[in-house]
Amino acid sequence: MEFNDLEAMNASLLEATKLLGYETSEILENSLLTYGTTCMTLLYYNRSGGLRHTIEQEKIYARHYMTLTKGVQEGWDEFLDAEYAIMRGDFVRAYELAERAYKKTALRRQSCVIISCYYIMLRCLINFGDKKQFYERLEEMRNSFLEAVDPVLIIDVELVEGYMYACLGMREKMPEWLADFRLENCNRAIRNIRSGCMTYGRLLCSGKNWEYLDIVGDEMLVPYANTVHLFPIIVGYIYKAIAKFNMGEEKTAADYLKKAVDCAREDGIVIPFIENGRELAPILHVARSVQRGEVHGGEMDAFLEGILTQAEQYERGRRLVSGEAEADDTVGDDNGAKAAAVPLTKREAELMEYVRAGLRNAEIGEKMHIAQVTVEKNLTSIYRKLGVKNRTAAIRMLDDMYGSEK
Repeated sequence: MEFNDLEAMNASLLEATKLLGYETSEILENSLLTYGTTCMTLLYYNRSGGLRHTIEQEKIYARHYMTLTKGVQEGWDEFLDAEYAIMRGDFVRAYELAERAYKKTALRRQSCVIISCYYIMLRCLINFGDKKQFYERLEEMRNSFLEAVDPVLIIDVELVEGYMYACLGMREKMPEWLADFRLENCNRAIRNIRSGCMTYGRLLCSGKNWEYLDIVGDEMLVPYANTVHLFPIIVGYIYKAIAKFNMGEEKTAADYLKKAVDCAREDGIVIPFIENGRELAPILHVARSVQRGEVHGGEMDAFLEGILTQAEQYERGRRLVSGEAEADDTVGDDNGAKAAAVPLTKREAELMEYVRAGLRNAEIGEKMHIAQVTVEKNLTSIYRKLGVKNRTAAIRMLDDMYGSEK
């Protein structure tokens, strides 16, 4: 009854722990905290501008619940902070936190956290283009739950595997119920309707099945009776925008994209835009132009600009992990300049030219018409791509790759 109000849930749980003298409940005992989805925050995030507050309330919830059961509290804070980081497109921090949470919980068999940590790490590895580690982690997850009997745990593992392969466009490797998704397939765990739709929608994008994608988008926008799940609503708007654009309804597509941005912008949520960036790119370019000069024009431009930049990196990583591109693929500039084994996008190369010129992050942001935080995120991505830790090392690495004339 209190599911859509974390503060009320936490008050009830705290009262329960007090009544039981902070001892384990004989009713709950070994109950797993299983929630039928691969992202805990997806269940409780219900208000634009409230993402950080939701994360902090989830930490309190986890502590109370672990007190009432025989669960453990280690790793929960890092895991929830990792969810926050990946939703905001900070892949490096998300991976580091998820890996730390995984190590804290693996030996204790906190199964639901372990699965969700894999979900975060695998999404990050696609962005990084780390094909070897991606498939190692995927196999590691499968082996860890080969003997799982709890149906919710089995479904969660399949949701992680299914979404990863959907992002890579590998329908043949997806669990059958996700590759041929129907709403009745969710009757074992009703909350999987949202996660299943998100996975199937991503697969429909790869297959360019725009009419079905439009229907899936509609399904994600249907509210539950007593709960609001804002993240699936953002994804639903994105799927509707992609579908309408490819069916020739550009104005309608722009309207849906604006709704998605309006929901996501205040909390800086970018991951659904990035993971659908290949299909969103043409709509984003149109929307960026249209939004100039409006009340939130500058803010909107910075938001969209950051998404476009990160989406380029994600698409390159996705192509590497899926095998569509090889690790030694090269990219040259418009003049046929010498390419590198680890190429930068045009926007990243432009950013690094400003770095070379000695500009501060705020100044770079002004030059490129993006927010300072976007500059910092892009620099972090460039450092990881180049395998360096600072500006000086990055410039030196680029000199070695392209020649000192750059």
